[in-house]
Amino acid sequence: MSQLKVDSIVPRGGLPSSASGGIIQQKFVNDTTTFTATTHSSFLDLPLTLSITPQSSSNKILVTANITIQFGTTIFVLRLLRGSTNIGTTSETGGFQGITAGTQNSSRGASPNTIVFLDSPSTTSSTTYKIQCLFQSGTLQYNRRDTDFRACSQMLLQEVGM
Repeated sequence: MSQLKVDSIVPRGGLPSSASGGIIQQKFVNDTTTFTATTHSSFLDLPLTLSITPQSSSNKILVTANITIQFGTTIFVLRLLRGSTNIGTTSETGGFQGITAGTQNSSRGASPNTIVFLDSPSTTSSTTYKIQCLFQSGTLQYNRRDTDFRACSQMLLQEVGM
């Protein structure tokens, strides 16, 4: 049996001088699950989850998520978790950095909310990312369907070589 050993694999177009890395692998989910919940005083798991197994513990994972939610009149906060660990926030109870707690006052509108975060999981084990939402009153409608539209949410995980 033959073996091929290399120090690195360079993309077809090559890398710029003094550059390293590149996208090693990608995982994607387009979630069309619908979900409705009423008032919660703690963070609630949304159905949007995705797993990836990094090839090197020194690589990073770029998480990009687009979450479509609709409320009556309430304030909500989103957060990103790696497994059960809250990442990318200012505190365990805080919302996602760069995401402002939002309100939806339209009975028919759906709000797309984007989270982008570069994570350092430091592992080669399967790693699951998920989104949680906190809202104090009203009703959350995740991927709300209406006669005029069908909402969906997506998550993209990209392993970035370092």
